[in-house]
Amino acid sequence: MANGLGNGRQLVIEPWLERVLDFSIQLEMGPDGLKLCGYTGLINDRKGQYQANWAEANCHRRIPAAVGALFRDRPEVASGFERFYANVFAPLGEELRRAGYLGPVGIDAFVYRAPEGGCRLKPIVEINPRYTMGRLTVELMNRASPGSHGLFRLVNRAMARAEGFEDFPAYARALAERFPLRLEGEPSPKIREGALCLNDPATAQVCLAVFHVSRNLDTLLAPFSD
Repeated sequence: MANGLGNGRQLVIEPWLERVLDFSIQLEMGPDGLKLCGYTGLINDRKGQYQANWAEANCHRRIPAAVGALFRDRPEVASGFERFYANVFAPLGEELRRAGYLGPVGIDAFVYRAPEGGCRLKPIVEINPRYTMGRLTVELMNRASPGSHGLFRLVNRAMARAEGFEDFPAYARALAERFPLRLEGEPSPKIREGALCLNDPATAQVCLAVFHVSRNLDTLLAPFSD
């Protein structure tokens, strides 16, 4: 902090909030303005480091149902999320246009527990003018069949060993055996269920990128539950 301030940088100090659920909004800035690409859930560890993104079957149009479920006692809040963010997109699009930026944009947000016990929305944590893991997840969901949910995660060597596998190829083999791919639809079949590695386990050096599809969202999120 001292070095940053000494180099002329600014420091923003915010209160510590008890996070309940992280999510993101994925957009694309084009010549005609911002276009919504979809919403994803975001899983971070207790240090705030990235673990995975998840997406519901209707992620291209609707905010995750789990976000609205945290506001059951305030249905007027839950029903207004998409409308709220639509009002955010207009000024954000103007700022990006003035900056001459075209390309992907990700907004990170979360729901937190207020001191009195209720939930509140932190609508914007940061805005990333780049491709994010959330955007990758939204694009991967184009390969999932209707009604299926998806999870994208990065598995490093330590994580693979913690699950009992000596290397990435062993992890990938077990993944394919436990969650074999099931495709459906014509003429271009999509993934109904199953998991696959998006990079080659035999040559991966740092991590494996894994995409897991299921009809049951709880199945995908089970490894991350406390």
